[in-house]
Amino acid sequence: MTRFAAAFLLLATAALTQSDWPTFGNDPGTMRFSPLRQINASNVVRLQTAWTFRTGKPGSEAVPLVINGVLYVNAPDGVYALVPETGELLWKHAASPIALRGLAYWPGSSNIHPRVFTGNGSFLLALDITTGKPAPGFGNEGRVDLKKGVLGDLNLMCSMYSAWNATLPLPPAFGTR
Repeated sequence: MTRFAAAFLLLATAALTQSDWPTFGNDPGTMRFSPLRQINASNVVRLQTAWTFRTGKPGSEAVPLVINGVLYVNAPDGVYALVPETGELLWKHAASPIALRGLAYWPGSSNIHPRVFTGNGSFLLALDITTGKPAPGFGNEGRVDLKKGVLGDLNLMCSMYSAWNATLPLPPAFGTR
C-alpha cells in the first residue's frame, strides 16, 4: 500500500496557514524553502502521523502540490485531490500509467478553470482542478499525444541508423554480425 503520511503532514501544516506549494520545489527556482515557522528544530521530534492515504497501488514516490488549500498528488492509478488537513478524497481521476513525478499547475485564465498536468503514458493529460475531469478544449478530450507527428520521423531516423550501423565492422572482441 502507498503511504504519503510524512510528506502530507508537512504539506497539511502549510495548507493550514494558507501557504501553497504550487510547483516542484515550491517555486520556479525549486528552492524547497517554506517560510512557515510552526515546525522547527525544537519540536520536529514530536511530530506524529496525522493521517495516511492509501491509493491501493504500490510504488508511488509522487511529489504533491498544494494549491488554494487542496493537495494534488499522482499515484500509479491516477491523480487525486485531497483535503490536506484530513486526507479526505475530493476527487480521483483514474488513469494508467501516470508519471509519478511530473504534476504541474496552471492557474487558468478569465474563462478557463485552473488545471493540473501530468504524463499519462505517451500523452500529456490536463485535468480541470475543480472537477478532476479532463480539461475541455485541451487536445483531444483533455489529452495530447506527444508522439503524434514525431514518431514517424523517429522511425525513419532509426531505420537510417540501422542501415548505416549494419555496414560498420564490429571490433574483433565482439565477433561478427
